[in-house]
Amino acid sequence: MSARIRTAVICLGILAVGLAGFLGLKATKPTPPEKEATRVRPIVRVMEVKTDDFRATIEENGTVEPKTTLEITAEVAGRIVYVSNSLRVGFFVKEGELLIEVDPREYRLSVAQSKAELAQLAAELAKIDQERQNIGRNIEVEKDKLALARSELERKKKLLASGSLSQSEVDKQEIDTKQQEVSLVNQQNALALLKSQKDLVQAKIDSTQAKKEIAKLKLEKTKIFAPFNGRIHDESVEEGHYVQVGQKLATIYDTSAMEVVVNFSPTKTALWISEETREDFPPLNDLGQVNLWMEKYGPPAKVTFAWAGRTRTWSGKVSRLKGALDAATRTVPIVVEVKDPFKDISPGKSPPLVPGMFVDVVIEGALLKNVARIPRSALHNADSVYVVSDGKLEIRKVHVKMVTRNEAIISKGLKEGDKVIVSPVSVPIPGAELRIVDES
Repeated sequence: MSARIRTAVICLGILAVGLAGFLGLKATKPTPPEKEATRVRPIVRVMEVKTDDFRATIEENGTVEPKTTLEITAEVAGRIVYVSNSLRVGFFVKEGELLIEVDPREYRLSVAQSKAELAQLAAELAKIDQERQNIGRNIEVEKDKLALARSELERKKKLLASGSLSQSEVDKQEIDTKQQEVSLVNQQNALALLKSQKDLVQAKIDSTQAKKEIAKLKLEKTKIFAPFNGRIHDESVEEGHYVQVGQKLATIYDTSAMEVVVNFSPTKTALWISEETREDFPPLNDLGQVNLWMEKYGPPAKVTFAWAGRTRTWSGKVSRLKGALDAATRTVPIVVEVKDPFKDISPGKSPPLVPGMFVDVVIEGALLKNVARIPRSALHNADSVYVVSDGKLEIRKVHVKMVTRNEAIISKGLKEGDKVIVSPVSVPIPGAELRIVDES
């Protein structure tokens, strides 16, 4: 046997002995006792539900706008001869204050010319009236003459019949009577003609009177006064400029009230409609009726502006809808009106409410009765909460009336004393056994 074969046999023998020893030790090792598996119950924190009445509030943001803005335009053409020192951007003006004056001389002359024409026409009218009186008297005379002529004709006809008068005398009297009739008709025609002349003059008087009123109106419009207590938003006019009719001169906004437009979803809008007035609330697309309802029942609101670590709050009221439901955003633009926005102002401490401010708006809503308030984090999938019932997890559907920044207001699905889980649950399995943490 060669040396290589002898070495291989020895190695295999050693391996066989080692394997046999390992199997023998494994067979004689005692079996360890089986341990019963320990069941783990997750620990959760809960809150006990309490029901109570809750005053709903709706919080949104919006931008301040003037309630009333007016563009001042030139209503007559001419050169500007006066501009008030108050007509500057940011300046305040008082109702009735003279802001701008257009050169009035041309318009004064128009008024004077109309007055002169009226005086001339009045003289013509007086002349016609005098002529009418004269012709009237002439007609009376002509009537008397005609009556005498007819009487004389009858007398002469009787004399002719008795043979006391010739036919030629009767014929002559008939001619005189006809001439008298013609003379009366001529006077009557002249009177009728004067009436037409008077009507024509009267029409000219009416037309000239209208021209005079227009001239006076234009003269009045040469002066532009502030229509209300306001503030100048912009201006583009200087003394000496020539302006045309309709040219924009300035923009002024009313300082007695400001408005904040906020966009609410219809569900939020319903929160400030109380149960007592809900039946009277008209459809949202009927703006006229909705705004009448808001004048009567519009809820109060608070408008807050924050700057440099400070805040100021104004009291307001929901006054109207600015438009119907927006089909694109599915929101309703609601207007909150704030009166006296410039009251109690103090530079650096208490600013006024001015256009362009971005503000927070809190609208006081309806009183929600017998509702539960839970942390917003305890609401899952928008309509479910986790409840511990008999030591086990229950996933319960609820009706969420509203959600605030920190809370969810539940109107249905929870009752007094229910234990709502307010801590995270990694795997919510209905019926899973739970332990409630001892908060003490």
